[in-house]
Amino acid sequence: MNILRFTHLFYFAFTWGLVFILIKPKRIVELLPISVLGIITLTIVDIFIITLNLYKFNKPLVNVWGAPLFHLLWAGAAALIFVNYMKQGFNRKIVTIIFFTIVTLILELIAEGAGVATRLGNFTHIHSALLDFATLVVLLWISEGLYGNRIYKNK
Repeated sequence: MNILRFTHLFYFAFTWGLVFILIKPKRIVELLPISVLGIITLTIVDIFIITLNLYKFNKPLVNVWGAPLFHLLWAGAAALIFVNYMKQGFNRKIVTIIFFTIVTLILELIAEGAGVATRLGNFTHIHSALLDFATLVVLLWISEGLYGNRIYKNK
């Protein structure tokens, strides 16, 4: 069996490991609803790009609406880290969003190189970066609207 098939599982385990190393347990509990929002947001985006035949996941371990389960669960940890390090102020937010967009794009490129994901049609890296950026903006917007007090508490 090809070890590269487990790329999304590795991302999931590594990112959740970072969550438990970098973020205090009390803070994780405070931000847990945002983790759920991250999973929901990525699920919607993945359904959108899969349905439009822009992106395809190849042989996921566990398939959820065309996307790997561990890819979707990874979004929960990624959302926790993203929001935990978010600062108030437009300039700080935009820098954080751009940084996480770049990280997400790099992870996508690695997954594509491993053969577990494929771009289809004219869906380029630029399109993917713009979609990642927009997804992070929407996630932050909803998170701040619902849980702004929790995000910026003690900062």
